[in-house]
Amino acid sequence: MALNKNILFFLGLSIAFSQQKDLFIKKSVAPVPPSPPRPPLHPKEDDSSFANIDEIRAFHYDLDFFVNFDEQRVQGNMTIQLFALANNVTQVILDQANLNINQIVDSNGTKLAYKIQTISPNVSDPILGAPLIIYLPHVFNQGNQTNITITYQTTGHDSALSWLTPEQTAGKDMPYVYTQNEPAYGRSWFPSQDTPSVKVAYTARVTIKKGFVVKMSAKDLQQVDLGNGFIQYYFTQRIEVPSYLITFAAGNLVEQKVGPRTSVITEPSQMAACAAELSDLETLLSSVESYLINYEWDEYKILVLPPSFPFGGMENPLLTFASPTIIVGDKSQVYVATHEIAHSWTGNQVTCANWENYWLNEGFTVFTERKISGQIYGYNFAQTEAYLNNKTMWDNMLSYGLDSNYTQLDPIQFFGVNPDNTEGEVSYEKGYQFLVFLESLVGEDTFQQFMRSYIQAFSGQSVIDLEMRTFFLTFIAKTFDPATAQSINSAIDWNEWFYGKGLPPVTADFMNDDIAAAQLLAQQYIRLGGIGSPDGYQKFNNYYMNQKVVFVQELLDNKDSLNADAFHRIQNDLNVQSIKNLEFRMRWDVLGINLKIKERVTDAQAVVGSMGRILYLTPIYTALVNNGFRDNANHFYQINEAFYSPLARNAIQSILGNSESKMTLMSSQGHPSVVRY
Repeated sequence: MALNKNILFFLGLSIAFSQQKDLFIKKSVAPVPPSPPRPPLHPKEDDSSFANIDEIRAFHYDLDFFVNFDEQRVQGNMTIQLFALANNVTQVILDQANLNINQIVDSNGTKLAYKIQTISPNVSDPILGAPLIIYLPHVFNQGNQTNITITYQTTGHDSALSWLTPEQTAGKDMPYVYTQNEPAYGRSWFPSQDTPSVKVAYTARVTIKKGFVVKMSAKDLQQVDLGNGFIQYYFTQRIEVPSYLITFAAGNLVEQKVGPRTSVITEPSQMAACAAELSDLETLLSSVESYLINYEWDEYKILVLPPSFPFGGMENPLLTFASPTIIVGDKSQVYVATHEIAHSWTGNQVTCANWENYWLNEGFTVFTERKISGQIYGYNFAQTEAYLNNKTMWDNMLSYGLDSNYTQLDPIQFFGVNPDNTEGEVSYEKGYQFLVFLESLVGEDTFQQFMRSYIQAFSGQSVIDLEMRTFFLTFIAKTFDPATAQSINSAIDWNEWFYGKGLPPVTADFMNDDIAAAQLLAQQYIRLGGIGSPDGYQKFNNYYMNQKVVFVQELLDNKDSLNADAFHRIQNDLNVQSIKNLEFRMRWDVLGINLKIKERVTDAQAVVGSMGRILYLTPIYTALVNNGFRDNANHFYQINEAFYSPLARNAIQSILGNSESKMTLMSSQGHPSVVRY
């Protein structure tokens, strides 16, 4: 649905850095009156985890597993070091989803009784699995430590693992596997306390057939040739991380340095293009480091995955995952790398304590990303990106319903639903706008000092928004005189920002001359209706990519006023069909599908068969279904189903209305509630 610009933007306002306070206009009328704000029901709990972390907590994992490509299984041992936080602890409860547990022993080798609890009726998403309850050999009291080792294997119903055939890779010569854990999928390939509030150091030993290269979100230590056709890789991660950042990839991989601290990893056939596109990684890393504080992870490595990867990027430390859709030849999608680099501080170093506070990861990261984009490419560039994503946030809110908790910055509670179902643009963009609003109250330099102080204060910790609020208020009390600090605090409606539904209590206006020019050109084409071309239309060729995206987005927002003749006139004048960047190409195909232009349906088939990024797949499949091309959509899905990741399959099946999806089969309900040894 098109954005209601009268709600979100006051058009025509040109904003400069010196006018930053003018970014915000108090919201006089909300689309839907927000519910009365209420405090969090359980600010420290994570209702996507079954783990009894208030009683006993993990502080180190040791993984020893075999990657079995023949059976598409991971199997091995998981040793967990635990520390009791309370007295009279008799059991450890871990998260798992669809794992086969063979046995569990303590540090003395004594077998421990355990059971997988039948899933509770009020847990609505089978991805969350069922609790693994392990009975300790004796009562543990506060301060006691113990080790348990779990022998297990995956079962094929593992939402985190994507197994690719050679044909699904770029080189087409070897199979490939990678994991995508965030937010709650990691439990499907290793048992853990799968919550961002628990951070652990970890070590790993990975056994695999010779010829495969393994990479993890950890430092490479050594490789040992076992002499029997297998090789072992050893890794260590000394910095504590949540379980969703413990990840690996294996395939035909090579690594190339592009800077003193930065490297690119990908398949050999893709290295030249990837290294060229990402040649500025060191500059980006240094820019973020200069804005924040010292980079603590020593190295930064980005793995460009095969095209089925469902996201733009994933911020695994020392092994950022990136979609090959960012490799377009003109560096126009390198901002994805800037975002993932910024996560090294906000997300990895300082982490949200539960998924209700996901905005502390994403809002802070988007804020830093756009600071760096503004420094490198100019203020309008960053504001244009914010404008486009603000539109996406509004569409997300409409899809949730404006009275939904998921339109809140802090949804308070997920009620057992897979948190991935709710992680849309609200956490990113509403969180970003909140931080820009705070910056407008204290000034850019002071807010930069706040960012640095916040990261230093909470380094290595997991936090909730109430802790962030307390820290901010303490910071301004120390920075300003009492009257000024009180004035700043009184300008912030914390409850409305955190728990108010729908749009923020003050609305950001990101309009600038670049946006206005692109929208004007689009409107001129619409008015001409295909009988002529606007004067000076060639200026489109000088637009930067996000400005071109604004142009096509304006056409989409006014698609009911655009005819096929105008569409073809634009295509011929501007040669837009040659644009490879999928931010543009996806929108152009969706626009053409809405206009029933069959050549765009044909191009859409090529797009959805070339990559698995959900951001681009779902609008195309939705447009096909909504515009009379459901049969095409079903056909496209059938021929690409094996290519897509489990997460992409689930998203597309929801659009197609399939009654049974592979994801719904990933249920723990089939596990009997029995005690095993």
